[in-house]
Amino acid sequence: MSYQVNTATGWDTEWFHELMKPRIKGSLKSQEVRKELANQGALPAFDNNYDWAMFCIAYCFAKDLIPHLETAPDAKGSEIPNFETCFQKEARLWLAYLSDALFELKQGKPCTRDDLYQFIQDLWHTGAVELEKRWYTYRKNNEHSELDAQKQFLEELAKLAQKHSNSRKKTAPSSLQNNDHSDHENSIVLDAEIVKKALERAKLAAEKVELIANGLRYGCFRVQLKQASDLDSNESKQKTLRSELNIADHALRIERNTSCGTLYTFDLKILRPRKEWRDFGKAEFQAALTQFQRKNEKLPVCIGIDEAGNTQFADLTDAPHCVVAGETKSGKSVFIRALLHSLCQLNSEKDVKLYILDPKRVDYQEFKRYPHLVGGNVITEIDEMVQTLHDLVDEMEERYSLLEAHHKNKVSDLADHARPPYCVVLVEEAGDLFDADKSAEEPLVRLAQKARAAGIHLIVATQRPDSATLSGRLRDNLNSKVALRVGKHQSSNIILGESGAEGLAGYGDHLIKWDGSETRFLHGYNI
Repeated sequence: MSYQVNTATGWDTEWFHELMKPRIKGSLKSQEVRKELANQGALPAFDNNYDWAMFCIAYCFAKDLIPHLETAPDAKGSEIPNFETCFQKEARLWLAYLSDALFELKQGKPCTRDDLYQFIQDLWHTGAVELEKRWYTYRKNNEHSELDAQKQFLEELAKLAQKHSNSRKKTAPSSLQNNDHSDHENSIVLDAEIVKKALERAKLAAEKVELIANGLRYGCFRVQLKQASDLDSNESKQKTLRSELNIADHALRIERNTSCGTLYTFDLKILRPRKEWRDFGKAEFQAALTQFQRKNEKLPVCIGIDEAGNTQFADLTDAPHCVVAGETKSGKSVFIRALLHSLCQLNSEKDVKLYILDPKRVDYQEFKRYPHLVGGNVITEIDEMVQTLHDLVDEMEERYSLLEAHHKNKVSDLADHARPPYCVVLVEEAGDLFDADKSAEEPLVRLAQKARAAGIHLIVATQRPDSATLSGRLRDNLNSKVALRVGKHQSSNIILGESGAEGLAGYGDHLIKWDGSETRFLHGYNI
């Protein structure tokens, strides 16, 4: 039967829900291409089948391949349970988008449900085949440099994504978007007049209120009050204002604007409705890495995006060690993965070696494809993790002997022929490690205290930012701090030395202090 919908009444019927039920099946070829491109470093490893399917389908649309689709030879590859699993929250939008293309391809002839699912299967297959062809074209043109091939391939994909980003709605159901933060979202659309009236009701009469910018997630209102106020530090006044604006606690950020030369001016950053946010995913992340221009950084890494949409980089050697903490589903692991992907893609394996200690076992397996990973494996066993930390202490002492022999103060001062590679060590879920073996803290503290000059840098991550996990000795030597959403201000104080992280919206939003600098508010890439 035809599935074309001529009226809006057909969108919520039993017939419509039947249309959504069939499994989406990929070809064996598309499954093989996914594995091949990930293994060769051409594309990041996709977390699930639907991300890969949507990537291939979107590539077909971006490259105008619809008239030249290759029929999928089989349906023996990866499977997706149903249409809504594949296309997530945008399932109806994608149904309309795919249907328009299918009806145009069939020149207006009635189409059946089977036609729709065959069309999706052909798109998935064709996208995979064409991506493989394109990758091997770059490999052939850069036969002496696989890194150049990777950069050119990813740059082309990034340009395609940028070209089409303004003409389509973002559909990237990845790690950050899957988190259940519906209670964290602000559904109220605010303008300057609404904000001004709310200020008046809160006994904060305003001379002037204007919307000066709409950033990635927040609208920024410049507010000039009629008299001096401590609004930026007075929680009672902030609570009253949030109540008058009818927004959640985390949905308002207030900063005193000192550039205006008055004590009366503040910038109110108010979280916009979720549907108005700009999301930055894998393509935008790769574009940012491609466009990065190295200056004096020894180990550049990506630390997020500011509210204006500018990618922020830092030098990990300046850190020199950092703590990353946030509650479950705050985006902590996604932030760390983005940082490590940027580390490996912006720095040669000759210059940096990566150790990943992860008792959870699941979040960092994708890094096996990087030659930077020592031994080619993520360390998941507790006894092996503890031994690795002791081995790194021994390595640190050997490097100090090397520095002494060359009369140098730090590894970066050594001549190229004598300089060992930097070592970056991720200790994920430090609390779990200490629970299993308390002795692990001692070598970790020793590294935090003196490994900087030896070119060994720590990233210590935890979901439990408490004094039991982050003792004073350890915390004091982790100079850089990254705080994602936490449940209470005491946890924020342990991470940052100040409150604030308890008021974050989630979705990878974080407060960061890099090597003691002032606290910055950034967003995470949705990769």
